[in-house]
Amino acid sequence: MEDATQNIPLNTLYSFRIDLKKVCISHTKRGLLALEDACPHKLIPLSKGYVNELDEIVCVWHKYCFDAQTGYEMTGKNIRPARAYPIEEREDGIYVGIPFKPAKVDEFSY
Repeated sequence: MEDATQNIPLNTLYSFRIDLKKVCISHTKRGLLALEDACPHKLIPLSKGYVNELDEIVCVWHKYCFDAQTGYEMTGKNIRPARAYPIEEREDGIYVGIPFKPAKVDEFSY
């Protein structure tokens, strides 16, 4: 089986829905990386942006640059990081580690 990095062009972004989360998967020089597909500033999908020469994901709206591995904003604009997810490529596919949060139970609802 071919690995995903051979089928996904370098410096591209893809949006996927995993359960209720939208995830932006990027193929950079560092490999496949995953961030939540929402700019923390205005929630514009990061997958609509592009990968720059520094392997940063650039938001199409205000040009915020996020490190594709950590999610930190790299131009010093003082906004919170984009949520980064661990990603692993295996023989049977790509796995993204999204934390599971059980629904809160409202003890007053019947």
